[in-house]
Amino acid sequence: SSGINAEWPLRPGEYEEKEESEHELNFIESIKEFVKYGEMGKQTVILAYQWCIASFLYYGFTFSWSRLSDNLYIGYLYAAIGDTLSVVIKFGIMFVVRRRLSVFGSYGAAGAAFFIAIAPVAFPKSWAINWEQLWCLGGSLCVATAWGMVFLHGVEAAPTTHRAKINSYASFGARIGAICGTQASWILNWSKTGTFLIFGMLSLTAGSLGLRMPETKGVFPPATAPDVRRSYKKRDGHDKASA
Repeated sequence: SSGINAEWPLRPGEYEEKEESEHELNFIESIKEFVKYGEMGKQTVILAYQWCIASFLYYGFTFSWSRLSDNLYIGYLYAAIGDTLSVVIKFGIMFVVRRRLSVFGSYGAAGAAFFIAIAPVAFPKSWAINWEQLWCLGGSLCVATAWGMVFLHGVEAAPTTHRAKINSYASFGARIGAICGTQASWILNWSKTGTFLIFGMLSLTAGSLGLRMPETKGVFPPATAPDVRRSYKKRDGHDKASA
């Protein structure tokens, strides 16, 4: 009848084709907007890289503690200690430290810990932890903290109209990092020094890129892509939220 939508009922398979074409249109349009608003596109690339590195290092440690410690259970005890302490640290700094500084500091501290772990320092054999394990514990704690702060920073910096898309692209970067991270433990068989150097440099690059993001603590989150452009012009965070 005339009251029924003319497009209904669709032939078998026609609904799926219509839905797929609309999805492709939305994806293409979103890519055009990321190109049009370069600040938002740059921000998305930075977040995807930071998520990738955090995931790479996190899973790299998860699958490496058995190689860093002679005792498998002790190794994973270190991992649990690092994750637990990172939660306390994240809740502490998120209310006090600015977002860019917290991301840079977390990644920077992780990188420093990995470089320090290279030093040829020997603890007494009677000790339950050696030099490498001590600094890897500190590094893993900082990586877990950085991951949480990057997520918070990304959500606050993304415009409301594109937040879901930006997070999905960043999550895709995390998936790549997770896949590569599960294989990173085998690098330890090649060279512990080389592994710590790689981990340290990746941490420092991820933290440094965080300084290219706009400050979001105490600032109204952007609603649209043009708002992101304006936020980059006020990186000092002077657009304070008003009641």
